[in-house]
Amino acid sequence: LMRKAAALTDSAMTAIRDALADGKPYTERELALLADRAMLAGGADRTAFDSMVQSGPRSAYNLARPTDRVVQPGDLVMTDIGARYRGYVADGGRGFTYGPANAEKRAIVAAAARAVEAGLAAARPGTLACDLNTAIQRSIVASGYEAYSSEARGHGTGHGTGMDPEEEQPMIHPANRTVLQENMVFTLKATITVPDVGGLRTERIVRLSHDGVEALDQFPMENYW
Repeated sequence: LMRKAAALTDSAMTAIRDALADGKPYTERELALLADRAMLAGGADRTAFDSMVQSGPRSAYNLARPTDRVVQPGDLVMTDIGARYRGYVADGGRGFTYGPANAEKRAIVAAAARAVEAGLAAARPGTLACDLNTAIQRSIVASGYEAYSSEARGHGTGHGTGMDPEEEQPMIHPANRTVLQENMVFTLKATITVPDVGGLRTERIVRLSHDGVEALDQFPMENYW
């Protein structure tokens, strides 16, 4: 059920990508509605939460509901979208550049993806939640975005998900010494938000397997459209 919820969330991102590929203008609200329709058409009971699409300078807000702002070429866009399916939910964060974006915006996308990849590489049964947090946190700090990332400053780099988008455990947090166990399901995330430039939250839902992690969502983490 979690895999299906994650796949439906992936379909929402596919709908946004395909819409923008036609070159027509879309508002944040229109893209969020396309995402919702894609999830419902695929069998979702409903959305897990209000779908977020934030573009341009608004993508530097930690979270904000979509508006009538038209997505512009060169924008960095943050999305936070999830599907609810038969009582289970997915919590998916992705971002992308739209059109010819500058190197600074592309670097933000790459840095967030690298940080989550560091977490994927470090996650194993028997690992302490705080040590997994450290792997992601260090990557963000090393990329130079410590001042622009709550995760880099100790907010935590993941949380349990299942019947609720943000379950309390296992919190992937500097203070949590929970020993991670096989079949735990949680997100790994990296948020970078630079005022007047833009930002994104890159988030992957994983199940801890006997020797690593299974990614439940498959949509790419590094997107330049």
